[in-house]
Amino acid sequence: MILTTHITSKDRSTLLSNHFRRASRFGFDGSTSYQSICGRIADDPDMLRLASEARLGQPPSYLLFGAVNFLLKRHREPSTLRGFLNGYDPSSADRSFFQFREFCLDHYSRLREIIGASLVQTNEIGRSACLVYALHILTRWWSEPISVVDVGCSVGLNLQWDQYSYTFSSIDGRRTPLAVTMRERSGANAVFLAPNEIPMRLPDVVTRMGLEVAPLDPFCDDDMAWLEALIWPEQPYRLSRFRQALAIQRRCSPTILRSTAEKDTFQLCDSLPAATAVCVFHSFLLHQLPLAARRCFTNEIVELSRRRPVFRISLEWRGRRPVLALEMWCRGERTVARLLASCHAHGLELHVANSDRRRNCES
Repeated sequence: MILTTHITSKDRSTLLSNHFRRASRFGFDGSTSYQSICGRIADDPDMLRLASEARLGQPPSYLLFGAVNFLLKRHREPSTLRGFLNGYDPSSADRSFFQFREFCLDHYSRLREIIGASLVQTNEIGRSACLVYALHILTRWWSEPISVVDVGCSVGLNLQWDQYSYTFSSIDGRRTPLAVTMRERSGANAVFLAPNEIPMRLPDVVTRMGLEVAPLDPFCDDDMAWLEALIWPEQPYRLSRFRQALAIQRRCSPTILRSTAEKDTFQLCDSLPAATAVCVFHSFLLHQLPLAARRCFTNEIVELSRRRPVFRISLEWRGRRPVLALEMWCRGERTVARLLASCHAHGLELHVANSDRRRNCES
């Protein structure tokens, strides 16, 4: 649940409470500590007041936990809370929440400032596995070189998808990336394994570019500390992958431009090499945009497709689970719309849809 505009203060309080209650059940898969805390925040007026500093359209729970982690990690605040987050004990949930609440109230002003000024810009490396699978499917329809644009790219780590290696398995039609590991570029792409160890085919990429409303600097310690703070404390493997990918990103330095998806996509993408089709990729972007902005974003893609073929790869929420979809647009018309898989939010698994199954992929 994301807070929207044009709501009263009473409505906002109710929405906040419901947001944390839902997060305690369906959010933060893999973080028992966050889920437990969310359930208690839902009934705590002081904590809800702090979380209400989140900008409209931003998930307050992610910002609150990110702000707490930022203070703990970046500024090394002395606190017993650090041990709680890293080694959560469900049997002491009440005492643990009291520690969390006490920390928040003790640092209320600083947390309020961070929550109000920040955006959730998680750059999860595992999502590259979803992008790679979609690019593999794309080659069935298009054999020419493409330009790839990641809209809402954060610091742009997923633009380096061909710097990582992947291993897939298949169980009863479910395709699961068992491992996403970091590697250096060494000429040809890594071998991407699909079921039965059939190498995945990937398109040739001429140009890659990221678009971000608030670009982050991979060399800025505070920016990178914020991205690390958005990683859940019980998942150190994500933190390790992030740091390895960041090291690669600092050497590759892809082009990342400040932009808004609903206003600048057509103009910036139209500047790419004229001979290439454009592949627009976005993940967990649409739920942060108002409905009107989503429609404008789609219109940007429509206008771009009047000049060149456009592929749109999306990894976005549908109900309680993210869905990977692929569209093709030509001459202002959507010619293909295919649901590829339902996915784990961090790319840990892909439940591949029937290859003949086509659905209308609404934005």
